[in-house]
Amino acid sequence: MSGILVKAYASFQPVSDVLYESLRQLLVDWHLEQVLSRQGDHLRISHEGVYFPAVEVARLINDFLDDKIEGKLDYIDLENWHLHRYSVSSRKLVYRKVSLDIVLDSCAHSK
Repeated sequence: MSGILVKAYASFQPVSDVLYESLRQLLVDWHLEQVLSRQGDHLRISHEGVYFPAVEVARLINDFLDDKIEGKLDYIDLENWHLHRYSVSSRKLVYRKVSLDIVLDSCAHSK
């Protein structure tokens, strides 16, 4: 099977060295270390491919929550047509799953 089945985009800040290294090691284990970047305390993930360990990444971020970290991970499942969003704010990780039809419709109405 080839082609893009999933997309993952994330932005979190501020990110500690320990969280960054933990995420880097997780992604190394999945041979996806190239999708992770960091500038200062700002972490980004950008991936398009066949698989991305979104649940594992969200769990790891949840393990390192503090009062300051904020951001989100969007995991787009093109095969099943869903957006999975993991948002972090105020020491909470919140998960939402919505149909991409709703996302696209919302974008169309915001113009």
